[in-house]
Amino acid sequence: MSPSTTKALFNCTKIGRTFGVVRPSIPAARNFATRRVQPGAVITQVPTRASLLSPSFISPLYHSSLCTSARTMAPTDNLVEPPVPTPVNTAGDLVEAAKRAAGRRAVEDYLSPEFRYVGIGSGSTIKYVVEAIADLPRDVTAKMKFVPTGSQSRALIREAKLTVLAIDDLVLEFNERVPGQQYLDVCFDGADEVDPELNCIKGGGACHYQEKLVAKFSKQFVCVADYRKEVPNLLTSWVGIPIEVQPLATEAVRRELLLLGSKKPFVRSGLPGKAGSIVTDNGNNVIDAPFPPLLLNSQADQMDPSKGLWTVDALASRIKAITGVLEVGVFSGHTGPEALQKGMGGEKPVKVYFGMKDGSVKTLG
Repeated sequence: MSPSTTKALFNCTKIGRTFGVVRPSIPAARNFATRRVQPGAVITQVPTRASLLSPSFISPLYHSSLCTSARTMAPTDNLVEPPVPTPVNTAGDLVEAAKRAAGRRAVEDYLSPEFRYVGIGSGSTIKYVVEAIADLPRDVTAKMKFVPTGSQSRALIREAKLTVLAIDDLVLEFNERVPGQQYLDVCFDGADEVDPELNCIKGGGACHYQEKLVAKFSKQFVCVADYRKEVPNLLTSWVGIPIEVQPLATEAVRRELLLLGSKKPFVRSGLPGKAGSIVTDNGNNVIDAPFPPLLLNSQADQMDPSKGLWTVDALASRIKAITGVLEVGVFSGHTGPEALQKGMGGEKPVKVYFGMKDGSVKTLG
């Protein structure tokens, strides 16, 4: 190699921190291994792919104009690197596949062509419910109206070109009083946790007030989730009970929760998307209240409020009674059919669909 070529090479762009590494062009550089050299030493290039870097291929690269123009490089048409395999079966892939399986199975089992009013909840799993509904024949879905629980589900319904009906317009669709206020034939919604009694925690998306309205307005609430949401007791892994509160009462409610045994209840932050506290669609704040894992209602004999040990129903009722609380993110009590017999709205699902890791769907209820 001539001294002029060596000088030209040393004036080239360096790659990373390696002294004297030539960067004539990115495609070419990728096919060479380089090694550190000292000033005045002869630069060598070590082929990393012998089949590509034959002597006849390398020789055109050793000329003084190597650094001045990529057009003087040898053609790189043959420098096609093998494709990098796309990762499959990652944890995220498994979860999304599980959600899709659960959503499609729930729609298959519970959405009858005769239904006219369908509730659509919020959360990451519900998009697969809407996807499954949108795949049905158009002459079936065209007769249906879909009631969203929030802006997210409203957008999903519209994107699927289904008919949106607001919650507050639902009652106007009926000329007569509906028993138990069960206007909806069915509603599909997700959950943050579900226990063996089908009690649920909801509110991770901060719209549990609308979600509870839709559940209570439904003849059947069908819950759709993935395998991570099944727990032996509520608050096994979820951070706390979501509670929607009026802004003026936020601090007063937080102090009441401390007296009930909550461990450091806190106002949910809007970060990173928004400075300050999160604001619900109703203009309220959300307090997340950590408690020890909630006892099943069948474990009432173990309840000890002085230690923060509550059954699901008892704690939900107690929190709801605090002045300033709009709604509690615990869905328990009666299912729709049970509530209808008592002339009231239900909020607990009639069935829960869990998408599993292996692609199967597990049901409770």
